[in-house]
Amino acid sequence: NIPPLPTDKRLLDRMKRDMAQVVLRMDEQTLFGYQDFFGTQSERKTAALWVGKRYDYAKADNLLICPGTQGTLLALLGHLGADDTCVCSEEFTYPGFKAVVDKLGVNHLGLETDHDGIVPQAFEEACRHNNVSVLYCTPTQHNPTTTTWPVQRRREIAEIAKTYDVKIIEDDAYGFISKNAPEPLCRFAPEIGYYIAGLAKCVASSLRVAF
Repeated sequence: NIPPLPTDKRLLDRMKRDMAQVVLRMDEQTLFGYQDFFGTQSERKTAALWVGKRYDYAKADNLLICPGTQGTLLALLGHLGADDTCVCSEEFTYPGFKAVVDKLGVNHLGLETDHDGIVPQAFEEACRHNNVSVLYCTPTQHNPTTTTWPVQRRREIAEIAKTYDVKIIEDDAYGFISKNAPEPLCRFAPEIGYYIAGLAKCVASSLRVAF
């Protein structure tokens, strides 16, 4: 569940050389001063180019650079959750998400899944009978089941979320390493979606950065 460590000496030498060149171009403020919250305009433009490979809705003015997916989940659930609401996810879900839910004391409801992801009827039933504020999910290479939702299932879940005004937190940790991955779920409901693209799973585990 982590990117392999490179062993090619030529590749390692090139990476070290290129990273050193980046540091040499930095001024004193960049190296030692306070940084802009959520990234500078230039940094967010660069990040949007990367995220745009998967999610064309990403632009510099609607993208934030965050200290990893885990911290982003903590911030989002703290912002979107409330005492009288509940948060839904797949029945079997990312342990890091469960840790955040437990830490915040958020009401959590696991939803039935099949080989295509969350069962739409289960999600709609949950919305009808509970005050659901957030749906957290990993539609591409879900952790821990490795399920990838097909496009039709993503459309169905997005429509239900829009009907009940449920905010979507999509964790696309593996989208950038998946061959022929469908469009993100948030693509079908961008107005209520929070799309997270972290670097720890697709580039290097030491890069605790998420967009």
